[in-house]
Amino acid sequence: MKKQFINGFDSYITTHFEVCRHLFNADNLQARYYESKEGGGALSELAQEITDCFEKQNENREWDGEFLEEIDAYVADYLNKMFPLITVKVVNAPPFCYCGEGDIVTIDFATNEVLSKHGKVPYNYSKWEVELP
Repeated sequence: MKKQFINGFDSYITTHFEVCRHLFNADNLQARYYESKEGGGALSELAQEITDCFEKQNENREWDGEFLEEIDAYVADYLNKMFPLITVKVVNAPPFCYCGEGDIVTIDFATNEVLSKHGKVPYNYSKWEVELP
């Protein structure tokens, strides 16, 4: 079946590039989690799915400089709905977070908090090093 580009090819490819930029970012824990569960090709399919949904939702829309902010929010919201919570193993955590190496914690992407046996602490991906169990 031939692919239809409801907003034109240029719009589709621009949107797809931005979606891929998010999904294939090494810091995107939700995308890494999805890939670990579904396999490498799954991220490409997910990128296409998100691109199609965004393009359809914004059919015939004229952008006035807010495109990048909107696509950022859209991809984050899409992933948060798919994976609101992810359980990970702490490799390195910031000081005063009450979590140590090897602890198993859950990241709540809706509240941007780490839930551990010690309570809740803010989650900032640039300060935490975690691995998927």
